[in-house]
Amino acid sequence: MISTSYDENLINESTLCGCVPNSNYIKDDNTTFNISDCRFNSSYFDLDLTKLTKDNNNNTEVNLLINKWYTPLVSNYQKYIFKSSLNEIYFEKLELQQNKSLIFEVNCIVNNLVITSTANYIFKHSLTINNIIMNNKNYSDSMLFKIQGLLNDNTNTLTVCGHRAVMKNHTETICMCMYVYNYYLYPSPLKGVAPLDCVNDKCTPSLILSINNNNYTLMSQTWEKIIFYIDNVTLLTSNQKFISTTYCDINSKVIVSGGFYIENVHLYQNAKIVVNNDGCLRLSNIYFDDIFSNGNQTGIIEIYGENGQIQ
Repeated sequence: MISTSYDENLINESTLCGCVPNSNYIKDDNTTFNISDCRFNSSYFDLDLTKLTKDNNNNTEVNLLINKWYTPLVSNYQKYIFKSSLNEIYFEKLELQQNKSLIFEVNCIVNNLVITSTANYIFKHSLTINNIIMNNKNYSDSMLFKIQGLLNDNTNTLTVCGHRAVMKNHTETICMCMYVYNYYLYPSPLKGVAPLDCVNDKCTPSLILSINNNNYTLMSQTWEKIIFYIDNVTLLTSNQKFISTTYCDINSKVIVSGGFYIENVHLYQNAKIVVNNDGCLRLSNIYFDDIFSNGNQTGIIEIYGENGQIQ
């Protein structure tokens, strides 16, 4: 059954039965556990990893050849790295918890994802979720966890922007890359592990670029949306490269020195676009603010030089 529920009893449910491996390499034989049920009925048991050895960096690497468990039990303030030569691992229940750090370097299937907080979890490959159990906290302005692979949420509750797993009803801020002082800042609600996706060209098409810097220079990049927070921003590209975006709101002066492609642009009262020599502005759909003055004689778009162009 696929659903999203808010049952406090389900959130607090536990098997109270843990299988404690005697090695970080959990084999599918009689050497890892003293109890045979841990091998043959593993999906009914917690996998207790709290007694495993860790390295000098406080990391515990876990290699799983028994890949179906009820839930993992881990220690606070310790990083657990899950690996497997098998195609995937399965947990009946996985809870997002503060002070826990989990990295999954294998495809992961979770029947019940329990959300009681944001978590320092990283899924480097695919994550499939069949059911989501939540408390009543509002997570619309939170990155729940980091995911670098494909998210398959069968409840249609979560989505991904960049490497950030967020609620479908997320705020605009949580998917922002804020360009200030010539480098990227991440939104303050992003606690725990930084997604490091603002400089990843494969991630930016689902992210929002917020520019609060007078110059923005790059080779080539595509964004979901671009917002200008200050006046007189110059967009610089080189070697026939371009900046492109699906959406852009302009209520200030923007100077284009290079390629700037906008699929949907919303022009407000103070909007002005200046295309310099060798600049190229490409607009697909233009929308005007309701209070935009039809008597504006200064021009919304100005083109300078022989090579400046608008398409």
